[in-house]
Amino acid sequence: MQVSDEDVQAIAALQEQNKVMREEMARVIIGQDEVIEKMNDNQYGLSSGIYTKDINRGLRVSNAIRAGITFVNTYRLISPSAPFGGMKDSGYGKEAGIESIKDYTRIKTTWFNTSDTPMTDPFTMG
Repeated sequence: MQVSDEDVQAIAALQEQNKVMREEMARVIIGQDEVIEKMNDNQYGLSSGIYTKDINRGLRVSNAIRAGITFVNTYRLISPSAPFGGMKDSGYGKEAGIESIKDYTRIKTTWFNTSDTPMTDPFTMG
């Protein structure tokens, strides 16, 4: 099925007026820059999806989209070993993967002087 310019304009006009279309991001958009602009022009950023024949374009667009996860040529492919979480109003932090563990830990450094004699100047080594 061929999509005409009139069809694209009608869908774009409907999307701008319809709350469901804005929030759910179910869109037919032509042009990479317009895709990125429209996908980032909302308050949510849980996930996004891209379908393309050019895997390099998929990576470039994925890097430009402000969403916690981007699916390229697939959808809902998740793993407990990969971090999952949103951006903007779609949440803070990540679930699963090592990233989620970092939210519950704090890094701390502790230095010990193992010598029997006290340090004369703590700002020099030796």
